[in-house]
Amino acid sequence: MRVTTRAAVLLTVLFYVVVAVVLGFVVGHFNIPLYWRMLNAGQATRAMVMRTACGDHGSVFYRFEAAGRETGVGNAGFGTPECDHLKPGDQIVVFLRTLTSLGPVRSETAGTTS
Repeated sequence: MRVTTRAAVLLTVLFYVVVAVVLGFVVGHFNIPLYWRMLNAGQATRAMVMRTACGDHGSVFYRFEAAGRETGVGNAGFGTPECDHLKPGDQIVVFLRTLTSLGPVRSETAGTTS
């Protein structure tokens, strides 16, 4: 069976689309839905950058207050400015998972720029 150039291109494009959909489905189950729910149903609060460790995967450590308690968290998430643009004392906005919006309260947060 002889494959024409047009058929080869069509099969290649179809292959890439199928791989992209499968990867999107698999990877999408990790964090993207969580970030989306936190942006839409999470509780936003301001956090203060305590320190950065840019050489350690761009880690940003910050503190915030929730329910009258001050909490420290490491590794600011999706949406925060690049590590080298932050310094101690800078304010960032974080979205918290709350009991009413996403199930049990957890220390995971997703940061955004203020």
